Order: sequence, then structure tokens, then C-alpha cells
Amino acid sequence: RAALEQGKTTLRFPLTFVSATIRSIGDTGEAEELTLLSTGRSTFVGSGLGRKSNVRKGLNQHLNNVLVPAGAVFSFNQVLGPAVSQRNGWEMALTIFDGGVLRPAPGGGICQVSTTAFRAALRAGLPIVKQKSHSLFVTYYEAYGVGQDATIFPGQQDFAFENNTGG
Repeated sequence: RAALEQGKTTLRFPLTFVSATIRSIGDTGEAEELTLLSTGRSTFVGSGLGRKSNVRKGLNQHLNNVLVPAGAVFSFNQVLGPAVSQRNGWEMALTIFDGGVLRPAPGGGICQVSTTAFRAALRAGLPIVKQKSHSLFVTYYEAYGVGQDATIFPGQQDFAFENNTGG
């Protein structure tokens, strides 16, 4: 507050980074330590409000905190759950149809969530069970990996990987 009142344009904050231990309660009720294998990145800067809303919904309500047990196959469409529709809170945003036609549909943009998960699984070296790239070049995927995208469409196209880590 004092900096704003004095018209300062730069602030400095000392930060200390501490590695965290992530724990989950397993099937036995015992806490188990989790290990971060990799991360996936993408950006939705410049996207419309509907698309941004769908990306946030996909991440926050469907993908975030999903635990894939040892030996299990993660299916993106299974994680999405019920139909992707406006009734279920998905916004209208541009979606690719018929190999190259862009038109609004509920959930437009959720492929960015599957793409971000795909990049993390790929970088972790996990076996990719199902994956298909988009039929059009998607410019906002370029920053973190050209050709590293995973299009999904519930009931037709899924992204899936196997957790073969034993943990």
C-alpha cells in the first residue's frame, strides 16, 4: 500500500522455495507420498471468454487432483463424466468439425486441457494408449510443443495413458 501511495513502480519480495511433500490417502486409508514426474504446459492468452471458462472448468472441476493408480489407464473422456453440454455448465466456444470447419459448440477449448495432460504424460515417459492431434494447426499450442497436442471429443475421440510406474 505504501508503495502505491508513494508511486513506486517496482516492488521486491524475498522468496524462499521449499520442496513440498504431496500425500494422498490410498485405498488402505494410509497416507502415501506422491512424486511429481513431469508437468505439461500450454497457454490460452487471447482466447475468448467461453473458451477460457471451458479450460478452467476442465482443469478445476475434472482434471485437477485426479489420481491414476498404478497399472490403471487414465481416460480423459471418462474424467469429463457426463455429457459436455450447456446444461452441464460448459460454454459455447469454437470447435473443429469435419477436419477443418470451426463452429461454436459446448465445451470448445477442452482439448487444451487434454493437450496439457498429454504433454505431462509424454514428458513422464508414460505409455500413450490413445492420442490424436488436431486436424488444423492450433497456434496457441506452439509455445510449448508443436505437434504435442491431444484432441478429444466425447464418444468419438479420447486421450488415454497408462500409469506403468508402480506407484
